[in-house]
Amino acid sequence: RRDGAVGRAAVGQSGGQSVHRRPPRVEPHGAQCRHLVPEGRRGGALQHGPVDLEFDVRVAAGRQGDLPGLGQSGDMPEPHSIAHFSEIVLSGIDQLLGEKTRFAIAAFSFGAMIAGQLAADVGDRCTRCTLIGAAGFGDLHVQVSLLPPPSQDTPADEAESIQRENLGRLMLHSPESIDDLAVYLHSDNLARFRFRSRKLAKTNELAELLPKIQAPLVGLWGEHDATAGGVEKIEARHHLFSAAQPPSEFHVIQGAGHWVMYENPKAVTDALLSDLPN
Repeated sequence: RRDGAVGRAAVGQSGGQSVHRRPPRVEPHGAQCRHLVPEGRRGGALQHGPVDLEFDVRVAAGRQGDLPGLGQSGDMPEPHSIAHFSEIVLSGIDQLLGEKTRFAIAAFSFGAMIAGQLAADVGDRCTRCTLIGAAGFGDLHVQVSLLPPPSQDTPADEAESIQRENLGRLMLHSPESIDDLAVYLHSDNLARFRFRSRKLAKTNELAELLPKIQAPLVGLWGEHDATAGGVEKIEARHHLFSAAQPPSEFHVIQGAGHWVMYENPKAVTDALLSDLPN
């Protein structure tokens, strides 16, 4: 494992030897969620390492694994554009892995917009581009109304109630999924949340980028994703993927909301592994 100013790379070990059985995978996270599969829960416990992804080489974009303006990273410098985000992330990838190293991308929500730009920018260096609950589809994207986030002065019980309500409105479909771990992770994310991504999320930038991506495309949405606008609008996204790159791989995860990695980590892991031989 190597930690640096712009990211971290983890290399699987086998018998004391580093092995690279797959290309590195870059994982740009969402604006309100910095936990992408396989770092989620299993049986209610936080998992700190790859789940069922042995020998995978992973690069989490941004300082300490966070995108600029989010988490523990520094503020996002101007211009606040998807192209600039991509430029910063690619700089980190090149420093960690080398300028010619090929890599896959799996990204969530706002991070999927950055992933699409990055995949388009690097051409055949990107081996696979998986976009999960992606923003950037113009009028297809729904901006969910949320309660104002709690302040530092908000009593703990009231703050937790607000977080649970907002998780149910935006992130998670099943009430059973809104457990203590989800509240903790979401609260921690929002406490470090500085870059306001909603203006960019509402644009049509990712839809326009899809035809420019050379890597095999994979789309993945939760059936009940609050940002997706319902089954018909999810299917409209499917058509955009298919028009950009026929045939493209597309998954709708039954019973899951926007934070599909949290509600059904196995389905997302299976999709990430679907390009591998058995």
